[in-house]
Amino acid sequence: MLSPITTTVISTLLLTTSEAINAIGSVGLAAPLECGVCKEHTETSGLQLDHYLNITVYRKEGDIILGGLFPLQYLNEKRGILRYKNVALTEIMAWTIDQINEDKSILDGIKLGYEIRDSFANAPFASVQALELAAKNVFGVVGPGSSKVAVHLASLLGSLSFPMITYAATSDTLSDSTRFRMFARTVPSDEFQCRAMRDIIKGYGWQFVTIIHSPELYGTEGAGELRKILKEDNIYVDKFHSLPEVATPAKVEEMFMMTFQKNTSNANRYHANVIVLFATISYAKVVVEGAKSLKEKYPNEYANTFANLTWIAAESWSDDAEILTTFNKSQLGSFIGLKIRSFEIPEFVNYYRNLKPGATENPWFGSYYKSHYCGGKVDGCAKNIYDQGPYEEPVVLAVESFARTLDRMLKKQYANDTSFSAPGDLDDCVKKASPIKNTSDLYYLRNSGIGSCVYSSLIKEYHMDVYQTRTRDKVRFNNVTGDFDAMYTLQTISPDHAVKHDHQHRGTIPTLRPSKPFQISMMLIP
Repeated sequence: MLSPITTTVISTLLLTTSEAINAIGSVGLAAPLECGVCKEHTETSGLQLDHYLNITVYRKEGDIILGGLFPLQYLNEKRGILRYKNVALTEIMAWTIDQINEDKSILDGIKLGYEIRDSFANAPFASVQALELAAKNVFGVVGPGSSKVAVHLASLLGSLSFPMITYAATSDTLSDSTRFRMFARTVPSDEFQCRAMRDIIKGYGWQFVTIIHSPELYGTEGAGELRKILKEDNIYVDKFHSLPEVATPAKVEEMFMMTFQKNTSNANRYHANVIVLFATISYAKVVVEGAKSLKEKYPNEYANTFANLTWIAAESWSDDAEILTTFNKSQLGSFIGLKIRSFEIPEFVNYYRNLKPGATENPWFGSYYKSHYCGGKVDGCAKNIYDQGPYEEPVVLAVESFARTLDRMLKKQYANDTSFSAPGDLDDCVKKASPIKNTSDLYYLRNSGIGSCVYSSLIKEYHMDVYQTRTRDKVRFNNVTGDFDAMYTLQTISPDHAVKHDHQHRGTIPTLRPSKPFQISMMLIP
């Protein structure tokens, strides 16, 4: 049971749902996927504003409950528009917990449950949902998806001693353990993405680059870190552009014309031929559209300029199908995209492709299914449209990290194993985690504030004692920051405009002919 102080904090901080909704802007992180022949698309996926007065929850009862927060909808003209891709993230969390419950080697005798909510990718609204989860004594939270929301919630939930593992928030700010004491993540910090970009630039011998970034936390922080480490390696940032809050293709055209101007300080050198675009998907789409528009308006002046241009894409947009299609068709140059390496989970892909609305209680799946399967009308719509995205596996890792940590704490060997030295207040946690024998023990476990103990065990033990999951042989967290090991793969578009993939640790891209062999930095956490 929550302490009176915690209850008071929740009562003080908890916004009403309507207040949170009013605070939400109309711009989401990603537009909904369209399906050409589905005339009912907007009717089935658009939910009236008053729907949110009764928040949709995806819940399954269990002995102990794990919370989940995912950005599922955004408001557009007072209607909630579903982010279809993210429905799979909610379902894979539920699927993973079902898999764990069937596995007798993990939490044997204890049934995990879940409560999954919509964060709206908005800090005020996500706060409401996070505090609702805290009030229900979940032992941890998986999510949220964006760095901006994660910074807000990591501070809030940490103050209430609820651990949080995000599957997508990469901001360096979140590595500050003095501010975010109950935070971990299953994706690498942007510091490592910047190092990988630096390695690419050095590997090809490029000495001049232009950096364009989106104006929110992800873009501003990432671009600033990249400029700093490039300066340390004597690589010159020729132009450093911050996109306006309201970016349009016309404004982007002006920015590119400025970028391509002849350098006045050196009459023998023109603009840098390398552009790093550190931006979220919505801003990256505008930049690519602006570049396309400029080239189409002034083909004689800019066709060769773009042909000789190399783009380096941040992981946030490097595999977005819509952007890559526009980039490829418009022949905007060569492309190197960083992707956080994630491993395929074929069992889930097969499960999700064959899932029907009646076989799941997922409240968002019905709209996804109607849009992607067109209610049985298949002309113009792919039947098996789902392909695993970049964040499904990090969700699995987050769920398994919580479950395996709790499992280790609950095993009797910790109480009797003299070789185990519990750091700091973890001694008390080990005592709390004595073997469960009856339903009263389960009640105690649910109401003993064990979340902080789970975090202590996760961070203070697993950085030394790695464990195996369904997709990886080794998983570990940094014992100070809660950061995750960094691995990246490359996606490229060559001058002949063929999309290629490099899934190896060592990356050379023959079409771009680097000046010397190089290796992308991997496994960077000491």
